[in-house]
Amino acid sequence: MMDAIETERLVLQPIDTMTAAAIISGDLGDLVAGNGWPQSDTIDGLRMEAQLGSSPACWLIQLHGTVIGELGWKGGPGPDGRAEIGYSLAPDYRGAGYATEAVQGFALWATTRQEVRRLVAETLVDNLASRRVLEKSGFTIWSAKDGYVYWLRETLS
Repeated sequence: MMDAIETERLVLQPIDTMTAAAIISGDLGDLVAGNGWPQSDTIDGLRMEAQLGSSPACWLIQLHGTVIGELGWKGGPGPDGRAEIGYSLAPDYRGAGYATEAVQGFALWATTRQEVRRLVAETLVDNLASRRVLEKSGFTIWSAKDGYVYWLRETLS
């Protein structure tokens, strides 16, 4: 299991496939869930983790030991070094900079991974909050199509 990623206020805790499967089934075990977590996006992301069965694809975003969201990559880095990230926070924790802090921490960690050469993300055109998170985290617009904006961040490796 990989180590947690620590930021100023948050801990990004990687989870394994067994924990992901338990959360999907409604068993939070020892996790302390923040108000509104898990949400439907959480379950979708955890299903991806449960299907991978190897290295973590999902990290729980924790604030003072309380899970307030999740973040990870969709399938991990591909053979071309590209990794798509996704993230979600429970509604009660939005607007306080937690998503930006989590994405920045994860992106910084990803730049230390030799197999990662670029990070990508997608947002809906009208999701201005998520767009601001990516802009503040060093992503630039790569393209836009069919109501989505696609983002790119080159890594230093």
